[in-house]
Amino acid sequence: MSDQVLGGRYRLQRPLGHGATATVWQAWDTRLERGAAVKILNSRSRADPAALERLRREARSVARLAHDNIVGMHDIADDAAYLVMEMVDGRSLTDVLARHGRLPVEQAVSIGAQICDALGAAHNAGVVHRDIKPSNILVDSSGLVKVCDFGVALLDRAATDVALTGADAVVGTCHYMAPEQAAGDPVDGRADLYAVGCVLYAMLAGAPPFCADHPIDVLDLHLNEPPVPLRAHRGDLPPELHRLVDEMLAKHAADRPATAWSVRDRLRAIGDSATPEATVAPTVMLPAMAGRPAGHDGTTVLPAARVRRHRRWALDRRIVLVAGAVAAAALATTLVATLVSGGERQDTSAGEPPPAPAASQDAAAAVPSAGPSSDPAGIASATPPASAATSAPVRATPIERIAGLAMLLQQEADAGELRPKAAKTLLRDLEGVVRALNVGQTAEAAGRFAEFRKRVSGLREDGELDGVALPDLDKIAASLRAG
Repeated sequence: MSDQVLGGRYRLQRPLGHGATATVWQAWDTRLERGAAVKILNSRSRADPAALERLRREARSVARLAHDNIVGMHDIADDAAYLVMEMVDGRSLTDVLARHGRLPVEQAVSIGAQICDALGAAHNAGVVHRDIKPSNILVDSSGLVKVCDFGVALLDRAATDVALTGADAVVGTCHYMAPEQAAGDPVDGRADLYAVGCVLYAMLAGAPPFCADHPIDVLDLHLNEPPVPLRAHRGDLPPELHRLVDEMLAKHAADRPATAWSVRDRLRAIGDSATPEATVAPTVMLPAMAGRPAGHDGTTVLPAARVRRHRRWALDRRIVLVAGAVAAAALATTLVATLVSGGERQDTSAGEPPPAPAASQDAAAAVPSAGPSSDPAGIASATPPASAATSAPVRATPIERIAGLAMLLQQEADAGELRPKAAKTLLRDLEGVVRALNVGQTAEAAGRFAEFRKRVSGLREDGELDGVALPDLDKIAASLRAG
């Protein structure tokens, strides 16, 4: 199709990306002598009236928005088989994250603020995007952000929305979908803010807040489970950013910020006060979704009733919500190897790294320093300071100890040493401990851990934990009581 001219005007040059219903091409506008991006429906979609109407709606959505952070709309074919958009000289946020992993705070909040500025304009015009995700965010070389693909947007709750998406259907991308959207309930701009919260989480943690093997299970997590707090992934984030992302990921829309512009202003304030970072610590990646969701563009369309039937915990796929990302990868590996192996253990408790071996001054000097952590939870950065090789071992925080214990239980369950039902119960108890710690309720955390120990004792009496070597629970309990 290269060199084909559409409408006697747009010369196609090369494909930029393929989706379930369309292909986007880089093109040249021979009339105005400028670049353009042309979205062309595939042959099957051109025969589908709903697909044609969705493309018209996308054109109308963007045409009513004139904003620096929204990809501009230039033209649409008379038969709605293609539309012509502004050509952005940049990369998708998906590509940025694939290349760089976690982003520095200053860059992440700048991207988030620009997304929210665009959404504020869209919401003010009565347009809800409904599919905010990294692949729909373009970033140019100067850092300018452009939001694109309004193909499943709502326009003032138009009467055609049900006809275009199917009655009681779930439309969007599972990793970035608000709970009310996952349930097939009515949505407003606060669903987009939840999606932006997921995008911020992915930029800062290296992966979205919820991952599982199947889209249904990801949606179930959005509906029912809290995300692992950002502070568990890295300790260099301002407390204000933790709070904002927590608010944006609230399960109920009423608990989220009221407007995209209010989030934009808070992100800008965080960015203004952020210290530029020379180094970002290694990413603790969550497990990626193995299956491909419906549609090559990642957009999921599922019956809402099917989602509701799967709201209960799917044990075999995500038995350990807490442990997957609470501890740094190196810390977790060392902990599990120490506890599971039959060799001699260092005098360290669960979640606490053993003393580092002595190193030469040259080797120590080669380790980059991330600087002191400002994280209120006291979790150290995954990149140690240069003096770490010769300094005394840092005592693990209570949340790291609980995370290490949870990870050990998960490994025992994966190895078949612990029955799934018992593992599920114990991990839910530990999740309650982590929730209490995250809001500073140390007494509540200690009480919940006491309940966990009673359950462990009961399981031991029943023979459920035969062959499962747990760390010293007295030490963990003492650390919780000490705060």
